[in-house]
Amino acid sequence: MSIGVQLDRVRSGVGAVVLVEGEPGMGKTRLLAEADRVARRLAFRVGVGAAEPGAAVVELAPLMTALFEGPHPLLERSALRELRSLPEQRYWLLQDLQMLLERAALDAPLVISLDDLQWADSGTAAALLAMPARLVDLPVAWILAFRPGQGLPQMLSAIEHLGDSGAERIVLGPLDDAAAAHVAEDLIDAEPDEALLELVKG
Repeated sequence: MSIGVQLDRVRSGVGAVVLVEGEPGMGKTRLLAEADRVARRLAFRVGVGAAEPGAAVVELAPLMTALFEGPHPLLERSALRELRSLPEQRYWLLQDLQMLLERAALDAPLVISLDDLQWADSGTAAALLAMPARLVDLPVAWILAFRPGQGLPQMLSAIEHLGDSGAERIVLGPLDDAAAAHVAEDLIDAEPDEALLELVKG
């Protein structure tokens, strides 16, 4: 099943989770960007966030970026002032975020796109463990990209739980010869030589 099919399902009113797994350079970020573009064309509101190296010390950083940043944030920035910010209040913070997302999803279907989760913090892992299941009856799609086997134990556990709960998993690997030739031709608008093919194949 493709991301496009999942987005169609979400538009009908049910939640979905797509896990995008691949080593560095396999095209995870590009795939998420294309999924975001398709979602916007289908009248989804899209929130985009990414964890960064060393960001595991910042509670919920990629999720908060996806929800409250960008030119058209999924949630009102004014709501941030009312949210509980202390780590020991995480349970209530996630409850607050869930309530805000429920309201937002009643207005339009949502995509929450999170990249590089191998660098995410335990708070983000806790959110992904709980929120997709709690919002499953609403049009909210979670598209989550990560490197296999990397990250905090809590994040690895959350990803495993999502997979066991029915999330679609897309595993990106090296291109075969035909796919590499096609990509190379698109890039240079001519037939590629062997050196370029090897470069594209990674």
